[in-house]
Amino acid sequence: MIKNRASKLNKERKLNYTLGCFFWLTILLPQYFWLMINATELRLGNYLLYKTGLRILPVRITFEHFELLSKGGQKDAFPIPLKPDILKKCGFLENKKYYLLPESREFALTLPVMGNNKNEMYAYVNSNGDTYARASVNDLVITNNFHYVHQLQNLYFAFTGKEIEVAL
Repeated sequence: MIKNRASKLNKERKLNYTLGCFFWLTILLPQYFWLMINATELRLGNYLLYKTGLRILPVRITFEHFELLSKGGQKDAFPIPLKPDILKKCGFLENKKYYLLPESREFALTLPVMGNNKNEMYAYVNSNGDTYARASVNDLVITNNFHYVHQLQNLYFAFTGKEIEVAL
């Protein structure tokens, strides 16, 4: 009788593990890691998610990563999606008077660029959780929407000539 219970418990554990793996591989994983990163968009110092063994960790790109990517390692590299907590850590300020609150959110970052123009980046979080950002000059949008941390880093560097502080 005890063996029977232990056997039944082991079967339940295996089923739960199998269902958990199935859920992870079919539902969660594709949402975050369906897109391999395009290596031509990367610069030294960009952040991305890199798969090492069984772990996927945020890393800062080095020459070694470029070497791995050139040897077919792009299947292990994934972009880091923009999220509200990352935007705040990068210096974006939330617009508490945004007219679509609470369904959607707006964040703004003023770029330290010389001249009389109003240079800013705006990021938006839609009601479904999708986050995108774009740059504007004098309230005119001048870029396509971008969705990933490395794209934010590249655009900030292109405007200012400095690296944006990213705390992951």
